[in-house]
Amino acid sequence: YALMWMSRLKHAFGEPEAALDLARKAVALKGADSELQTQLGMAANAVRERTAFLQQLSLALEGKKALETAVASNPAHDEANNRLLRYYLNAPAIAGGSLSKARELAQRFSQVKPANALVFQALIAITGKDYAAAEAFLQRAITTDPHCLEAYGLLVDLHLGRKPKAWDAAAAYCRKALEMNPT
Repeated sequence: YALMWMSRLKHAFGEPEAALDLARKAVALKGADSELQTQLGMAANAVRERTAFLQQLSLALEGKKALETAVASNPAHDEANNRLLRYYLNAPAIAGGSLSKARELAQRFSQVKPANALVFQALIAITGKDYAAAEAFLQRAITTDPHCLEAYGLLVDLHLGRKPKAWDAAAAYCRKALEMNPT
């Protein structure tokens, strides 16, 4: 875990290559741990964004494998599931991106954390530019769990992304999120 935290610090301070090296070392010591695998996936993705095209596929697949391992070892791990869902939505098919896998992941997660699964459904809808459906999923997430801060954040983003911007609605969701979690 010390290696994982050092990896996170290196990542936070703009040293993704060092973060990836430390994450790989942490996984080599205790491979099946979901926290370690999640950090490896995040570090691989950060390095992928800064590398030459030919190395990107290898790093993308390494990151995907790490996130899938993290989810397999801990199906309730929020961050691993969230990052894997975003990977499926954003990666090209050649690197394992898949809308159907994203939907399958959201469905599986609904058994574990229903509100978060609704946020996942909203992210899928946003990817498809179905903003009305996304807003409906996020409203349901808040109804299911009033403390689901990611739902509030995405609702703010949706309202600020409109033309014209819906400042009042965005501010209302910000205030509600602060009520739920003042920190």
